Amino acid sequence: MNQKQSSSRDSGVSLVWDPQSMNIMIAHELAAVIISRFWYLYGVRPSVYEHHDST
Repeated sequence: MNQKQSSSRDSGVSLVWDPQSMNIMIAHELAAVIISRFWYLYGVRPSVYEHHDST
């Protein structure tokens, strides 16, 4: 019984937990988060940064 459940679960997880698929998903999410953070930190107030550089 346990083996059958494990096999079925392994098959389901294997499809979703594919190394390549996971890497792409993680890379996409990481890139989105990093870009979002950078845009929020450096994109929301670019004038302030430019002003500091100008002075």
